[in-house]
Amino acid sequence: EVVTIVDDHAGLPPKPGRGPDLNHITLVDPDENSFILSRARDLSYLQEDLRLVHDLLLLTVTATLGGLAAARVGTPGVIGFLLGGAVAGPGGCDAVTELVQVESLAELGVCLLLFCLGLEFSCAELLANTPAAAAGLLA
Repeated sequence: EVVTIVDDHAGLPPKPGRGPDLNHITLVDPDENSFILSRARDLSYLQEDLRLVHDLLLLTVTATLGGLAAARVGTPGVIGFLLGGAVAGPGGCDAVTELVQVESLAELGVCLLLFCLGLEFSCAELLANTPAAAAGLLA
């Protein structure tokens, strides 16, 4: 694979003994994905990634619509959320472009979902289901 280095010459000229200013240099891969080598030194303004914002908005809308559809059918809303995400994701319409970043946020969402499920379990319910859990473990 070939990576192209793009210099827009917007940075300051290099200072003696410090090397070049890398804040304006990006790497571009064959799929036209661009990567910034270092963050800008001026952090006083918001730097947004519009593709990531678009993907998160798209997934939120499809998950909400899936949850509403699931509630109308009578199934749990989580099933609709998962189906909505599957429709918009790479397994469905492939509408998500920032797959790695969205995947990282999805893993965080799964952790939060498991945490919320753990909060809803009571010790009495867990002890009542011990034989079924043991049977599942042995199977």
